[in-house]
Amino acid sequence: MPVEFTLAENESVGSHAYRVHGATPTPAWLESVAREYLALRTSTAVPLTEVALDGIDVLSVDRLKARLAEAGVPLHREGPLSVVRSDFGEVLLYGLLEQDHGTAIGYKSIRDRELTQQTGRGIDAVGIEQDAGGVLTLVLGEAKVSDEDRCPPRVVEGASDSLREQHRGHLADRKLTASKVLHSARMVTNEQLRDRLIAASLLLEEGRWDRLRVVACCLLVRSASRFDRGDYGRFRTAPVDFSPAEIRFLVVRLDRGVDETVGEWHETMKRGGAAA
Repeated sequence: MPVEFTLAENESVGSHAYRVHGATPTPAWLESVAREYLALRTSTAVPLTEVALDGIDVLSVDRLKARLAEAGVPLHREGPLSVVRSDFGEVLLYGLLEQDHGTAIGYKSIRDRELTQQTGRGIDAVGIEQDAGGVLTLVLGEAKVSDEDRCPPRVVEGASDSLREQHRGHLADRKLTASKVLHSARMVTNEQLRDRLIAASLLLEEGRWDRLRVVACCLLVRSASRFDRGDYGRFRTAPVDFSPAEIRFLVVRLDRGVDETVGEWHETMKRGGAAA
């Protein structure tokens, strides 16, 4: 079941877009987000089947999935450095891009993160869109979760790993970013999507803006009590800083606090209420 959001605000300034999506973290909503996450963290290269031990004990598929979830879901610690909090934002980013923008994300790096208790490296989401005219759109997505009492929060601008610094870095070092897109393409199992990612990486490196559109996509997860339209920061007041990329700034505005919501989401997965 797709994760449900309510579009609360939708503003376009030229080619730049700023959207606020409301979310009510009910048990059913948390379970839908947990399902998406567990499906990634428990997926295997080949389908799971029952495993017989010594010809006597049989490990069912459900038991195997439960063990994979135990191994793949990080421990939860409250605070801005929480891996669970970071993963929560990344899963919401995938959902919004796929459901609202038709973005094809062929490889979701959260699936294969080797160290469960550490956040992944690289770009959170690398996606492809294509318009009727054949122009490729390369979507570079980064997600942040914050209830800091500051506008904009430092995860947007002010910190060394803020959305601003990440996206300016992607655009400043096109060769490195193209290499990251190529790495993502290597992991894609869909041949057509793989080839589009490879083409996008080459066009990015060459600066072929006549054939490639680049979207610097941000997702900010914020509680309703903290969110302010000023949270867009210079993505809204100075989008030229990110040229030639177009800004797509998405906000998920929660009805409850971030720590409370992320904690309940983690408990949902621990209870097994959202089997993969």
